Amino acid sequence: MRNAPIIFVIGLAGVFISLAMIFPVIFALFEEEYSLARTFFISMIIALFMSGALTLTGFNSRNQTLRPHDLLLSGLGIWLFVPFLAAIPLTASIQVSTFGDALFETMSAFTTTGASVVLYPELDPMSITAWRHIICWLGGFWTLLFCVTILVPMKIGALALSGSPLLQHDETESVYERLAWPAINIFKIYIAVSLAIVLIHVLMGLDLFTSIMLTMSAISTTGFAPFSNTILTALDTQHIIILSLTSILGATAFPLWLSFRARDSKIFHDVEFRIFILSIFFFAGAMVVFQDSTIWETLVNATSLLTTTAFLVLKPGDASQWPILWSILPIAIGGMALSTSGGIKIFRCVAMTKFLEIELSKLAHPSSVRAAHIGTRKLNDDDRQAIWTYFIAFLFILVVGLIGFAMNGVSFETAWTFTFGFMNNGGAVFRHFGMDGIVATFTGPEQGLSILLMLFGRLELIIGLVLFSRIFWRFAK
Repeated sequence: MRNAPIIFVIGLAGVFISLAMIFPVIFALFEEEYSLARTFFISMIIALFMSGALTLTGFNSRNQTLRPHDLLLSGLGIWLFVPFLAAIPLTASIQVSTFGDALFETMSAFTTTGASVVLYPELDPMSITAWRHIICWLGGFWTLLFCVTILVPMKIGALALSGSPLLQHDETESVYERLAWPAINIFKIYIAVSLAIVLIHVLMGLDLFTSIMLTMSAISTTGFAPFSNTILTALDTQHIIILSLTSILGATAFPLWLSFRARDSKIFHDVEFRIFILSIFFFAGAMVVFQDSTIWETLVNATSLLTTTAFLVLKPGDASQWPILWSILPIAIGGMALSTSGGIKIFRCVAMTKFLEIELSKLAHPSSVRAAHIGTRKLNDDDRQAIWTYFIAFLFILVVGLIGFAMNGVSFETAWTFTFGFMNNGGAVFRHFGMDGIVATFTGPEQGLSILLMLFGRLELIIGLVLFSRIFWRFAK
């Protein structure tokens, strides 16, 4: 079977998410919620059966040399299959009424979008809350792996990673082998950093459960929380600082994690990182001027928005006093490339600015020849074409999303807010304007459109459009 290696990898991912259900089983037993423990255990058995069937189907062909499109199809399959399995036990939540709601919730968690049908997390048992956060944490890990192993080699949206051991591979490798080695190395660092942050929270007085939940949400830049209050109300100052720094870490390019681990100062000299930090201070300063908030509140809020974590910082009534665009704009910009954050990414925004600057200069000096640089990287014609293509795809999907929500009776302002939030994987921002109640009452078509936009955001838009091409599927046969 030609697609057997793809089926094997997708099934293996399903096995991992199935085994992860053991953790909510433990939480349920701890709370003496035996019916919930039984629900998660049965769901784990069902998910393992489905995943095991796929894994066994492709097992004998797992070492088959990969074809050019195998990685892309494997990635797409994982984005679809894992949330489907994760949704099976989530219907046990009192705030999740249908499997459609559960699938929306798990897709939002796995793509680290952060939109939710769960309005009051504190009403759910610990096991349900833990499962939602585990999904988003694993989604952050898969986002990093997807970037390094699929997006960068395909040069999607001009993403690049040079000189990294994560890119070392043999042309005769299979899909499984191409994904396995980076996965092991990324996961070791990802879990070590997560555990260290949890330990810091606990040592500074936060209870263990809340520490784990907030760390998983922040490092994956999802924005879930085990409470419905604002973080300024629910947490002490020291924990807010740690949470903000964790969000910044999640929105920082993963290769810079490696340099920091090696005690290299490269992270502080990286142009994209410096612009990212300056952007946080810029938006915070603007919020101080135009909004009646303290410097501390605006700094936390700006960090939350630009990292696309979008934790609820201000009360919805306070946030609604100023234009929605000012909260959506940092979500659209997002964090750094090759990170867990959503958005266009700082790199592309800076590159587009430089390209526009060069084009405008040519109006005054038509014969001039200038090259665009970001740090030490020189942007070539392929980069220019890739970035322009990305922005064209961005505008196209934005229009389609607007039309889709408008056809379902949503007002224009609400429609473009939803479209921006979902396609930039920053859906947690809806809570800032009290729109989470609307999300919780989405109809089936609205949930379907939202899921599609979330997927497009994680597929860097362009891949999503390619998947609708007949040429691609004809080539993939």
